Amino acid sequence: MSPRMTWSDIKKAYPDQHVGLADVEFGDHNEIKSAVVMYSETNTSKNQIFEQAIGGKVIQAYTSPDKILNLGAVSK
Repeated sequence: MSPRMTWSDIKKAYPDQHVGLADVEFGDHNEIKSAVVMYSETNTSKNQIFEQAIGGKVIQAYTSPDKILNLGAVSK
């Protein structure tokens, strides 16, 4: 387990990775201010991180969200 880090420091330490975060401190608009990194793609598969998040053990986040193209669809 890593020490508490700011979101900025997490993004620098784990670039372009999914991370599993614990003890998350949120800001005004639900942005991550700081957290403890429990899992990263350097030591855990992306699927295992998602499973931990679904189980409520961590919050999953991607450290480079500005590089993701979010697509959506609307149907009737």
